[in-house]
Amino acid sequence: MICLDNSVLRRFASPDPSPEVDAYLGDHASVPWVIPATVAFEYYVHYRTQANVRKQQQLLNSRFDGILPLTDDVASEAAQLQTVLEKQGIGLQLADLLHASTAREAGATFVTRDADGFDKAPLKDLMTIDIIRS
Repeated sequence: MICLDNSVLRRFASPDPSPEVDAYLGDHASVPWVIPATVAFEYYVHYRTQANVRKQQQLLNSRFDGILPLTDDVASEAAQLQTVLEKQGIGLQLADLLHASTAREAGATFVTRDADGFDKAPLKDLMTIDIIRS
């Protein structure tokens, strides 16, 4: 299962092609695709009306195998992950921490285009991360 970050979701949903994102997703067409609810939130906030948000919500639900909820288990995972990373001098923004923790708790590969935030050996030692370079 792959769990997409907002940086990948926005390129996937964009009318402008992204050869790197398209190639990665094509290579992973046979596995379930999910997004964290926190990524869905980041995606929805760009749509100003409730009608547009609902339209996007239906679109995401039709294209993805699931939207992973923000649960108490994810919150616990995020707290543990933050503690481990801080001991190694690594910090993640809260949203990124919740996205990654959702993927980690679900046992999914976290897929992002954000190399600055996620291309860190200690983080990659703790979870599976694929970075799409574009």
